Amino acid sequence: MEKQKIGVKMNLPYAEAVSYLEDLLKSLKSGTVVVQSGDDHVTMKPGDNVTVEVEAKVKKGRQKFALEIEWAENGPGDLTITDKEPEPAPEPAEKPAAPVAQKPASPAPAKKAAPRKPAAKPKNKKPAAKKAPAGQKTKKS
Repeated sequence: MEKQKIGVKMNLPYAEAVSYLEDLLKSLKSGTVVVQSGDDHVTMKPGDNVTVEVEAKVKKGRQKFALEIEWAENGPGDLTITDKEPEPAPEPAEKPAAPVAQKPASPAPAKKAAPRKPAAKPKNKKPAAKKAPAGQKTKKS
């Protein structure tokens, strides 16, 4: 189903806001909620189970009350739990496929590998003997 959305924010008299809420309640009780703004509209049919979220807040002289109601379009009626496996769905009858002419695969041209250089052999050098600073003796093994 394609996404439908209408969002409106308006400042109106308290009595008119209460009237909107009464219309919402009447629509919820009937099982169909239609929200319309101009030529746009969204039609919703609440499921058997709904999630309700309420938030009330007072801050710096301003008060806010938010009510959110949400439900799944296809409610939990789709879930079943049983100890029996469902019957397999009948397989659709297959039509014999028409032979398809295929091009013979042509081998990819071989790439020439660059000649490898032999790995350099490490030279076995003995570490240079350290010279002791003048006036000090060195230990000999």
